[in-house]
Amino acid sequence: MFAGERGLVRRMTLAVIGYRRIHGKYMLPNDEDAVRLSQQTYLLPEFLEQRASDFELPELHPRAIVQGHCHHKAVFKLTGERKVLERLGLNAEFLNAGCCGMAGSFGFEKGDKYDVSIQAGERALLPQVRETPKDTIVLADGFSCREQISQRTDRQGLHIAQVIQLALHGDRGSEAAYPEHHARQLAQTANSRSPRGR
Repeated sequence: MFAGERGLVRRMTLAVIGYRRIHGKYMLPNDEDAVRLSQQTYLLPEFLEQRASDFELPELHPRAIVQGHCHHKAVFKLTGERKVLERLGLNAEFLNAGCCGMAGSFGFEKGDKYDVSIQAGERALLPQVRETPKDTIVLADGFSCREQISQRTDRQGLHIAQVIQLALHGDRGSEAAYPEHHARQLAQTANSRSPRGR
């Protein structure tokens, strides 16, 4: 099933943790395919550094702020992201903003949880995003982080895959435009060309 040196690249930290730790170590420790899959599952930055370090990423020279997902920072650190962003030539500022406050469904729940979520986001992350120049990329790999940013600011956080897509397509459009608008246009174009998008 998972023969050879192939790898599985996942966007979300929890998916990788699931494959690596749960399937391979706890649920199916005697299943060779599960163990092999757990050893061949990567986050995109890990894959690019460990399995595709010779792949030339085009340079993208704008500035970026980076919000690391809490679970991601705790388990994987942000080493792969730093290396990929360096390869892209990005002037990246890794924020020390703590938790975005969303924490999965926590920030969607009515009452005290929602209030705590907003307070956590407003402590550092959300004001920093609001102060960020509109030509600066807001990078946030965590779904919760991107959701909190989009709901509480006029910005959209981008996943590192979207930032790489911007670099691969060269011109980000007008420097006055929000980079996330161009990323959305690229995604819409790709979806319209996909058999599933038709």
